[in-house]
Amino acid sequence: MAHREADPGPAVRAATTAVARQDRAALFVACNIPHRDCGRYSAGGAADAEAYRRWIGQVADALAGSRALVVLEPDAIAPRRRLHTRRVPRGAHTAEYASEPARGSGH
Repeated sequence: MAHREADPGPAVRAATTAVARQDRAALFVACNIPHRDCGRYSAGGAADAEAYRRWIGQVADALAGSRALVVLEPDAIAPRRRLHTRRVPRGAHTAEYASEPARGSGH
């Protein structure tokens, strides 16, 4: 999922539709968490927690009713001491937050 897109929904729906025609599940890697670049290898991410919540919500909405696997925020897995904790409000945009729509939808 390209985090540079304002709304990832159309791309997500297109991919899930294409693989559903082949009776397969889609595989996505969600990488858009703000301030995720501890080692300066993964530039980008949402501008802030609000932008992230909007983006991950659009992803979840687009996945509704589809067969898909999502790897959530692999760049967010880092030693805690290396995260920019002053810029990352606790619970605002963690993988736990991102997984809430999936848990509530029965997927």
